[in-house]
Amino acid sequence: MKKKVLVLSLIAAVVAISVIGASLAWFADTDQATNVFTIGRIDIVQNEDFDPTTAQLLPVVGDDPTATTDNYIKKTVTVKNEGVNSAYVQTYVAVPAVLDTNGIVKLYDDGLAARGWEKIDGDANTAGVQPVATNVTITGETLPYNLYLYRHTAALAANAETQACLQYVYIDSAIDLNPYDTDSDGTVDTAYFVTAAGTEITTFNATGELHVYVATQGVQADGFATAEAALSAAFPHHPWAA
Repeated sequence: MKKKVLVLSLIAAVVAISVIGASLAWFADTDQATNVFTIGRIDIVQNEDFDPTTAQLLPVVGDDPTATTDNYIKKTVTVKNEGVNSAYVQTYVAVPAVLDTNGIVKLYDDGLAARGWEKIDGDANTAGVQPVATNVTITGETLPYNLYLYRHTAALAANAETQACLQYVYIDSAIDLNPYDTDSDGTVDTAYFVTAAGTEITTFNATGELHVYVATQGVQADGFATAEAALSAAFPHHPWAA
């Protein structure tokens, strides 16, 4: 019962901020056209089913997006091979580090193996699938990012398209929100997420935009036995490496 009250109070806080005029562009996309990297005679296209004009993140109740679809932002990411040669592909998803490490913003990607993907674990000694890189600088962003890596396990044939790796982005239901009127004019200028442990995340202003970046790499499959061998050889670094 206590958890339900907390969830409802957060939803009410979000609505209140919207009503009194603050701009809540909670989730914004990035230009996918510049985020495809290929090696070999292949033509890879990254597709995203996402509408930034209607996206608003709210806390979810439970873990099933089919039951609470209004509280998830659909960001379905697939990759298509439009070339004539088969290819191995992998996709990076970048989330602001402070929101990731504090369990605020989460990625819904259940059932990856059945859809032909694996999520690479960046730290086998820590519970759960960890990011493959942390505190990465992305041009134009003031906050660092954590990177998650999805690798398609089989070669992608010519004219074939993968099923989705990432499906939804959401805010954990245990997260609260503290709004502030920083100039005493009645307008909420600042809002900070509060973790389940009561920690206020003051390095991210929730009245601004939340950017989640996606980038795909592809390499021709010829000459390689596995996706890991091919992609590791072709791309020793992540897309935002200096």
